[in-house]
Amino acid sequence: MKATRIGLLPAPGSSTNRFSMIHAFDMAEALVALAKPGNEKAIIEIDDRKPSGYTLGDVAKALASDDGKTPTVIPVPFAALGFIGFINGLFAKLIRRPAMLTLSTARYLCHNDWTVRASRRPQLPDWSPQFDLKAGLEDTIDWYRKNGLL
Repeated sequence: MKATRIGLLPAPGSSTNRFSMIHAFDMAEALVALAKPGNEKAIIEIDDRKPSGYTLGDVAKALASDDGKTPTVIPVPFAALGFIGFINGLFAKLIRRPAMLTLSTARYLCHNDWTVRASRRPQLPDWSPQFDLKAGLEDTIDWYRKNGLL
C-alpha cells in the first residue's frame, strides 16, 4: 500500500494474475452464518462473490485518487521476486531471524489464480457481502491509517 503513495502498485508474477477478496467483516459474518446446522461437513471457499475475482488493475482503479489518478501496475516477474526471496531466506537463516519473503513465498505470491471456485462458493440464504472492492479497500486503508500503519 505504501508504494501507491508514489503512484505504483507492484504485481507479483504478472499483472493478469487473478485473486478473490473479502472484507474481514464480511468473512466474520459468513462464518457466523456457516456455524448454523447443516454446514458441518462443507468444504467451501468464501469471497465477495465477484465472479472470476480481481486483477491488480482492478485494485488500482479502486484506489484511484479523487482526481482520478490510478497507480501504475508494475509486474514483478517471478525470476526477480524468487531471486530476492532466495537471498533473503539465506540471510534470515544466517542471522537466525524469520524472513518475510522467501523463495517459497515468492512462488505463492506469483501464483496466477487465487480465485474461489464457483462450485465451492457457499449458498448462504441469510448472508451476502456488504463490502465491494472499493468500499472494502477504503475501509481497510482507513483502519491502517487510524492505527498508524500507513
